[in-house]
Amino acid sequence: MANHLERYHAILAGRGMKVGDQVICTYRCPCPHQWWIHPWHVGVIEEVSDDAGSWNGHNSEAYYCANFLYVKVRYLGHNGSAGFTQRDQLASLLPIQFGEPVTESPSFGSDPAEAIRLYEFACRAGYGSYYAEMSREAWHQLNRQHKEIA
Repeated sequence: MANHLERYHAILAGRGMKVGDQVICTYRCPCPHQWWIHPWHVGVIEEVSDDAGSWNGHNSEAYYCANFLYVKVRYLGHNGSAGFTQRDQLASLLPIQFGEPVTESPSFGSDPAEAIRLYEFACRAGYGSYYAEMSREAWHQLNRQHKEIA
């Protein structure tokens, strides 16, 4: 059974990641049109168990993750929430490195300054191109609305 743990570590290494790395999941990112709805879910890759009894009684968590290319990720909380643990597809995870570890999943408000902060975070996470046009357009729209109110 140890080969499943070794394979789990090998699939992580093949994507430049290891247990303990911080990641974002591409399908858990906020929508570029409404980035203020929920936070960016930043998670930490966790070790998996090789005990079939603690997983489903038949195969271990290591077997499942290594053979179906899933990664156990503990997502950080936001504004005091506890966070959650999920097994996400390896191909959907992007490692993030900001120097200091992120301690809470970041969230951004709907005002123009927050749109700029969101874009900066997305760029640092390697996902800036996805948000570039949408964030710029949203910023202009919010800016126009702000001028109409003023």
